[in-house]
Amino acid sequence: MKRIVIGAVLASLVVSQAVGPVEAKSKAKKKPVVQVDRDKNGIPDAWQKQYHLGYGKQVATKDHDRDGLTNAQEYQLRLNPTKSDSDRDGIKDGKEDADRDSLTNQQEYTAHLNPLKKDSDQDGISDDKEDQDQDRLTTREEFIVGTQPLKNDSDRDGIKDNEEDRDRDTLINEDEFELGSDPTKADSDQDGTRDDQEDTDQDGVQNDQELKRIMIKVTDTNKKKFEWRYSNEHQRKELRFKDEIGITDVATLKDRLLVTPSMTEEELLTLVAQALQLPNIKTLHVQIKFYNGQELESEDEHSDDDDSSDDSEDDDQDDDSDDHGDDDGDDHGDHGDDD
Repeated sequence: MKRIVIGAVLASLVVSQAVGPVEAKSKAKKKPVVQVDRDKNGIPDAWQKQYHLGYGKQVATKDHDRDGLTNAQEYQLRLNPTKSDSDRDGIKDGKEDADRDSLTNQQEYTAHLNPLKKDSDQDGISDDKEDQDQDRLTTREEFIVGTQPLKNDSDRDGIKDNEEDRDRDTLINEDEFELGSDPTKADSDQDGTRDDQEDTDQDGVQNDQELKRIMIKVTDTNKKKFEWRYSNEHQRKELRFKDEIGITDVATLKDRLLVTPSMTEEELLTLVAQALQLPNIKTLHVQIKFYNGQELESEDEHSDDDDSSDDSEDDDQDDDSDDHGDDDGDDHGDHGDDD
């Protein structure tokens, strides 16, 4: 019995000694593979050799398969630089959207973005919705109208890309996107009516005469203020106001303001005053911009009743003093003649 136990112990020791080195080897870290790049073009020599691309710095910028991507870009995206459609899905590699952010691989590189990340700068805004050149057009919108996402005036004509009118239908590029029409076609839906003459929201007002934004500032005779702002921009409607006066039906004020670009300043002020229904307006300031680019601005200031009465009293006093002066002058003159 003792021999059996001793034998079992010895066997376990032998097994443990044999397994120990194997486990140690499996836990050992693998050394990173060093990518040799002798021509310093950003592409490993082995990858260049694999696809028979040759050697030299110029290899990185070449597009052997004419898919819109350079060899360096194909390497970054792990694509085949000798096949224009690496995955054979019928879409060229340059037109693919690796990160599915509505921008093609080629567009991402043009805009200096990372085609493998939806949000390249990790700011919470996806790459297609970024506005890198601050011209109020997103990256995707820039590519649609054919402008450059890194230059706010692509053609250097002094007009920002968002304010250009690509299809010459009197609606600027920015407004076309907000209205949901195609800025590259004067008649987006091909119904025979130009986009500017359409009534997209079916409110009885054609697009080019729609209010883009309006601002109204009022001060009453008690020095209380009312400020109202409405905008229909960036594909959303926004209403903001501050009311110390207590105007009723503020939410429906826009519907009562049937403003047209052809209005005179006087007509505009009269319309706004009627819509506000305030009898004691001291100052009224109105600014309006339409989708056709036209702007209207009017300002009016009313004098207080007290001021007007004071003015009339002053006028009366002036008249009386003038009368006295004339009488005195006449009297003195008469005396002089008598002497």
